[in-house]
Parts: sequence; structure tokens; C-alpha cells
Amino acid sequence: MNDIINHLQKRLEQTDNWEMQENLTLEKLKLLLNEKFNEINYSDAKEDVMRFIKNKIVLDIWKKIFL
Repeated sequence: MNDIINHLQKRLEQTDNWEMQENLTLEKLKLLLNEKFNEINYSDAKEDVMRFIKNKIVLDIWKKIFL
């Protein structure tokens, strides 16, 4: 698992999405993902992808409560 986290950190650094002095850990990754998931406007996200989805009912689970 550490290899995957290290690889992710390197890719984040390459794209200027990781500027912290500390190493990325699984715990830190989970925290960052949870923060991002809480920022998502799920109604807007559904609208963005709806035209690409044939069976719209699959988007019904796109809610904060699903997390």
C-alpha cells in the first residue's frame, strides 16, 4: 500500500497538487478525500454527467448521505 501512496504523492507533486512538506499517508489521503467529498455539490455533479448516462436512476445514489 505504501508504494501506491508514494506513487500518488509523486504524481500530485508533478502536477503541483501537493505542496506540503510532509509525506502523504493513507490517513492523510482519507482526510483529504473526505474534505473534498463534503465540498461536492451533488446536484451540480449529476447535471454535469447526466447527458452521458443512459439509465439516469443510477445517479440516485449521488448524495452526501451515500458516503
